[in-house]
Amino acid sequence: MLKAIIVDDEILAINLLEATLHDNSAVTIIGKFLNPLEAIANIPTLKPDILFLDIDMAELNGIEFASKIADFPFLMDIVFVTAYEHYAIEAFNVQAVDYILKPIEKERLMKTIKRISLRRKQFHEKADAHHIDEDARIIEGFQFHVHSGRVYIGNKALALSTKEFQIFFLSSTTTRSNLSPISTV
Repeated sequence: MLKAIIVDDEILAINLLEATLHDNSAVTIIGKFLNPLEAIANIPTLKPDILFLDIDMAELNGIEFASKIADFPFLMDIVFVTAYEHYAIEAFNVQAVDYILKPIEKERLMKTIKRISLRRKQFHEKADAHHIDEDARIIEGFQFHVHSGRVYIGNKALALSTKEFQIFFLSSTTTRSNLSPISTV
């Protein structure tokens, strides 16, 4: 089950997205926020798998919001749900996994959820296949902290997006089979 939060400054948009997601048993909504600053404050506690995010909000636009949460120490997929087409490139530059235009088409939303579910399942299966049940692994000198989504060289953290971490980790585990756990930091 994927845990999701919705951030939009219009209650009707939140309610519509929630109603559209209601029939999808793969998603549970664990938070709804009208105020993006309040959402940012609650994300570290809620640790959602998916963040449904509007772009045009008064306090903070969605692109700025995504930039502020980029360094959070866990994997989270961002799906922009907005009425504005012209922000799409900027959205993907802040590592959005999808960009859905309002009014929301249920079929389109369900395809996005299915794709996220499949990708997360493959990521976890790959990790399980390599017996990754500890928080950290060393692969060719890199320390991969699977739960936080961080990569270190020595004590220096690399600034990677969620997608970059997943690609880097999966490509490293594909080429190496001798993973060795390290103690968590």
